Amino acid sequence: MGICLAAMGGLKVEHVKGNKNGKDYEFFSFEKSFKNQQEEWESKSIILKPNEMLVAAELLNMAVAKIISASTKKRNEAKTAKAAEIGHETEDSVLSDDTPF
Repeated sequence: MGICLAAMGGLKVEHVKGNKNGKDYEFFSFEKSFKNQQEEWESKSIILKPNEMLVAAELLNMAVAKIISASTKKRNEAKTAKAAEIGHETEDSVLSDDTPF
């Protein structure tokens, strides 16, 4: 069992240290708890080194940025389409995708 470094929303990072058969070990575990198809709680974890944790964090940030960008683009397209239906432009409809905010 490890020391919980952070946990939120069914996700947890643990620092695990120990000794097995005379050998010391140390690792970080990233764990997700969820209900399976039988409605029973279970957890899956992967072992990460600190540098891998940094890479995973950056990958998650990149993925979230893409999801938000796609969602914003869809929202703006919907606003533009609705504005076109009623015959006028909204502020968002005149902005291009590369306009800085």
